This record gives sequence, structure tokens and C-alpha cells, in this order.
Amino acid sequence: MLIVMERRDRQHRTLPDSSDGGVIVQATIDLLRKGAERVFCEYKEIIVSQTGELKPEGSYIEIGDTVIFQETIDEYPPELVATKLSEDVWYVISTSEIPPSGYPTDRDAARAAEAETKRLDIFVTFICGYDPDAKCEAPHDWMPDERADAKRILGLIQNTNKRWRH
Repeated sequence: MLIVMERRDRQHRTLPDSSDGGVIVQATIDLLRKGAERVFCEYKEIIVSQTGELKPEGSYIEIGDTVIFQETIDEYPPELVATKLSEDVWYVISTSEIPPSGYPTDRDAARAAEAETKRLDIFVTFICGYDPDAKCEAPHDWMPDERADAKRILGLIQNTNKRWRH
């Protein structure tokens, strides 16, 4: 007998399924930091401009900039990558570097993929449960406020996936 349960937060909204990539999160950068604290024991924050240049810690984050929350471990650290789409709207993915020699077995690769999905699930569940005003949506369910922004925002999402997904 198979029992299927929907994931829901405190307000009984269905949370997006993060297994297909990333999620759109409407929240402040401070709330994203709290979510990263929930996912990682210790992490460092790296800000990268849209052109790929590193920005100093505490810099203003512009639309198109990416904030990387990277766990502080030596080899192949897991990361939550958040690209700013508009004011307090972010596209967030979970990723980690693949070892240069690849994974020893398919099972190891599957475990790494499951870990990425779990990290993003923990992050989304925390964000939506912590702040009732925060919204978490799957990219295909989310609609930008203006049609003119849609093409630019879809470009930012595609660039994030190309640049940061390992």
C-alpha cells in the first residue's frame, strides 16, 4: 500500500517540489541568511556580480547578482546559490562541486543528488514556515509582475543554472 502525503507548511500551502531544479523565493536577504543557517552548520557568504566579479562582503546586492552560501568544509562544499531577480525576489538552487574523477558509483551520484534536494527542501520549508509573508514557488508556477520583466528574469534563471549548477 502506497501512501502519498503532500508537503505543507503551517498555513497549509503546498510547498514547491524542488526536485526539478530551483525555487523562486520572495523574502529578504536576512531571511535567506537564516535559511542558510538552518541548512549548514557553518557557512561563508560570497557575493558575485552579474559579470562574475567578486564583491566585498556587505556590498549592496543588485538585480542579477548572486549570493552563494557555501558550507565551510574543505572538499567539494555544498552551496545554496541565490540570484536576485527583483527587490526581495530570488531564484535559489542547491548545488555542490563534483569531484574531478567523478563519483565512484552511480549510487554515490544519486546520494549527492538526494542531498542537494534535501538541502533545498529544508531551506524552503524553513523560509515558508518562519515568515508567513514569504513565498516559495516553483519557477514554472511563478509569474513576474510585468511581462516586460519576464524575458530578463528567465535569462537570469537560465544563467544561474548554467553558471552554478555542477
